Amino acid sequence: MSSEFSSHISGVKYVGKRKMFLKDIIYDFRQNKQRSADGGEKAAHKSDLVNSFEEYGILEDRPKMVVEDRNGKTHLLDGYNRYAALDTWKGGDLALEVDVVKCADQTSREDLQMSTNLPLPQHEASQKSIVNILTAQIERGDLANNQASVKHKVNQICKSKKPVWKQQVIDQVMNGAGTVTDWQNWSDRQAKTWLAAKCNRTTSFNYDANRKCYGAVMKQESEYRTVANACEKFAETGIPTQVVIAVLEKGKASLAVKRQNVIDTANKWLDAMLAVCGVEEFPNGYPLTFAGCLPQDFTVENDEFLIPIDPDTDAIGTQPTP
Repeated sequence: MSSEFSSHISGVKYVGKRKMFLKDIIYDFRQNKQRSADGGEKAAHKSDLVNSFEEYGILEDRPKMVVEDRNGKTHLLDGYNRYAALDTWKGGDLALEVDVVKCADQTSREDLQMSTNLPLPQHEASQKSIVNILTAQIERGDLANNQASVKHKVNQICKSKKPVWKQQVIDQVMNGAGTVTDWQNWSDRQAKTWLAAKCNRTTSFNYDANRKCYGAVMKQESEYRTVANACEKFAETGIPTQVVIAVLEKGKASLAVKRQNVIDTANKWLDAMLAVCGVEEFPNGYPLTFAGCLPQDFTVENDEFLIPIDPDTDAIGTQPTP
């Protein structure tokens, strides 16, 4: 561990390295909220660590245990399974080097414990344990109950995890804490459920008997795939597809610009197909039209209606009010 490692955790200061006896470190896994949520020590993991220490000793390139001085005593913050394995291997008189930190409060202590466990393939912090801890932080007022704060905290402590994994944690925390959503990144399942309930529309190129067309969601960065699938359906059946647009939160462009870019990109692909065929218009009509945009910025949009798109001009209209 280094100061660079801990600097991304708010309220945690890296003090330095220290050599000390194992017996002088207070070990209580109940003080590690992440480990307690996961059920404490893992016997199989502890056994693997003991075998590793017996064969290789303490490897200098592996993470060190993390401790904190509080009330005149040294408390273990991270490395509970390693402590138990070392105690079994050599006992309390084993001298070893540890990383020392200073935490401003219990919340920063929990954040560090979650963060330090995440990069280690030996025994990763589970989604459940992180969700439980962050939900508790919201309940006691240490973490603001809004989407931006939850997202920032998860990105801070889960830097090594994939975006999908982090989003799952964010969603679970927000659902459990009743967090108000400011921005909606629509998953395929969420879009399907919302469009069926609010608009009686189909997705995934399923046939919409009411509108006599296929239905689909066109997401930012997947315009070509949606256009190609719509053209394939049209060639097979002569039935067009009505698409609903969803964009991504990332990027500095405004929501309106992102939506217009999706429309423009799709139309460019359609124009390219016309150019390849040497014609100016599709002889049997356009294979794809725009039905509207999914609401996404809930600071200015409601979750009751689509944002309409004019079928003739492709102009994005104004969302109806509830």
